[in-house]
Amino acid sequence: MGNPKIGDQGAIPVVSAQPPPVNLLQQDFPYQDNVDGAGGFPLNLDYFIPINCQSVITGRLSFKRRAYRTYNNVSGVNSGAGTNHTHSIATEAIGESGHSHNHSHSWHIFSNSGLAGNLVGGSSVVQTGDGTGAMDIGTTGNANGSSGHTHNHGHGGVTGGEASHTHALNLTAILGVTEGTVAAAITIKFDGVDQTANLLPAGPYSTDQVEMDVTKFISTVVDRSWHTISFTPSGLGRIQAVLRILYHSNEV
Repeated sequence: MGNPKIGDQGAIPVVSAQPPPVNLLQQDFPYQDNVDGAGGFPLNLDYFIPINCQSVITGRLSFKRRAYRTYNNVSGVNSGAGTNHTHSIATEAIGESGHSHNHSHSWHIFSNSGLAGNLVGGSSVVQTGDGTGAMDIGTTGNANGSSGHTHNHGHGGVTGGEASHTHALNLTAILGVTEGTVAAAITIKFDGVDQTANLLPAGPYSTDQVEMDVTKFISTVVDRSWHTISFTPSGLGRIQAVLRILYHSNEV
């Protein structure tokens, strides 16, 4: 007996096990926008892992720095500020009571040899005797007192400043491209985690970069979620970026 052959009666059929077909696919996520690092406005490049992804092979990140761009050109003419002027402060009379002043009072006492002058009541002076050789002796004194009176104090003056004011601005806006500074000192975050120092080459970046390997920093799981790569410069600018994901797909 020989070995059974294909086609012979009783032969064992041969079934070859083939692996499922695997396709190599690429998904690009490009985006560009103006950025303002000082104002807290980075470029946010959003991406996701396709649902037909079996495994991620590589993730490559490229970006190009460009000048900040606006599409309106605004010009204006100064309509002039207010002139320097003064403001008067009105005089105000203020009454005051209940205080004291020193008041000087004087009275007269007559005296002569051998006779005494008697001061009798109030401000009246009565002299006893014949008044021969009478002498007028002037006497003064101080008395403190208050009679509940008032004094008016005037306050007034001028100021040399200018009060707040408004005036019209003559502005003209026309359509047109105007460019500013170029993005510089760029840092990069992956889903909120700063990986600038861990990339190759390491940042911050003031030069364009091509095909940086970011495989270990991006999401590689099919989670049906959006993920974000953020580019933040030191000031104004514009950034053009693209994330390229190469992956295996089990779809035919």
